[in-house]
Amino acid sequence: MLRIKAIDMHTAGEPTRIVYSGLPALPPMLQSLAEKRQYFRDHCDGIRRCLMLEPRGHQGMYGALILPRSLDAKGAAAQVVFICASEPGYTTMCGHATFALARFLVDYVTLIDVTKLSESDRFALPDPEAYQYDPVARTKKFQIEVPCGLLDVTVPVQEDGKSDPSRAASFISVPASAHLDISIDLPPPDRTVPLTDNEAKNDIMTGDLAYGGGWYFITPAASLGIIDLSNLSLLSSHQEKATALLQHLRTIPSIAISTHPDSLYGVILSAPLSDPPEGATQSHLGLCVFASGQLDRSPTGGAVVARQAAAFVRGAAGEGDRFAYYSPTSLALGPKGAFVGSVVVKGEEVRVRVSGMAFYTGKLEVLVESVDPLGVNGFVV
Repeated sequence: MLRIKAIDMHTAGEPTRIVYSGLPALPPMLQSLAEKRQYFRDHCDGIRRCLMLEPRGHQGMYGALILPRSLDAKGAAAQVVFICASEPGYTTMCGHATFALARFLVDYVTLIDVTKLSESDRFALPDPEAYQYDPVARTKKFQIEVPCGLLDVTVPVQEDGKSDPSRAASFISVPASAHLDISIDLPPPDRTVPLTDNEAKNDIMTGDLAYGGGWYFITPAASLGIIDLSNLSLLSSHQEKATALLQHLRTIPSIAISTHPDSLYGVILSAPLSDPPEGATQSHLGLCVFASGQLDRSPTGGAVVARQAAAFVRGAAGEGDRFAYYSPTSLALGPKGAFVGSVVVKGEEVRVRVSGMAFYTGKLEVLVESVDPLGVNGFVV
């Protein structure tokens, strides 16, 4: 019987399943995370399907699969590496999962019995004593490697050394970029899901194409005829329109060229908000659909990087200006439902510091019997 152990968490309502034990061993000759992710996709994808899909997961499940450490191109070892997994496949970056994983990496010695882990599972987990501790700020800093690069992570801690759930964790992104005010032609109106309520007058749309570990197209919700983005009773309709736009954008050659060698990951429908939380100068709402049309319950960490970078390039945000971002569902959580982004300039690189709060929801052992037809597999309805 296959046994896989995980910790479940949520970040502003978006789930993360952190898998720390029971993953198949990878060939030792695989050094880079890109090689390991490709091998996992080619030879171990049943594990992703088992953990993310029904009956053990669901369409909105997201996974952080901790793998043995590797070296980046400069030879510097990150304290931990993970690949991001979801219902449709694998991604290059996940901000909400980074917040969850960061807390777990500070707390895991008190949450799990490390002595019962296999040697390879123990090696994949970092030594908490190696983290950089700031006794004044009461934070621990370390690096996490994701497929798009290295993230510098900061986790607030309590006096006993455990992570502090009352304060937000943060990461500094990989280099971000933005192409502003891109005009696209909308497709003809004879499709299943119309993009706008009056397409005869709205056959051209303008938005920003920005990179924050993945590529996002950012456009005002009003571009699709959406007046009240926060209306949860219309959330399914808004998701359908955003998904239709995402599918259309992926057919446009100029978008494909701009995002190469990756592809467009998500669409953000944005709207301004008033009354930013304490410490922020602006507040924004955003609905994000990604991958095959999944709706992110959180404000989407990678999209916050992209949106803040676009605001910086446009001149709407200066270095260090803090913007608060909400999703339609996280808005009800108040400040705890916000991701806060601010630009950090390093030489010629524009990076973004993003902060957010993640919380524990469960501890589980997934069992897979050899004769189970839905064992290392899973399905989507």
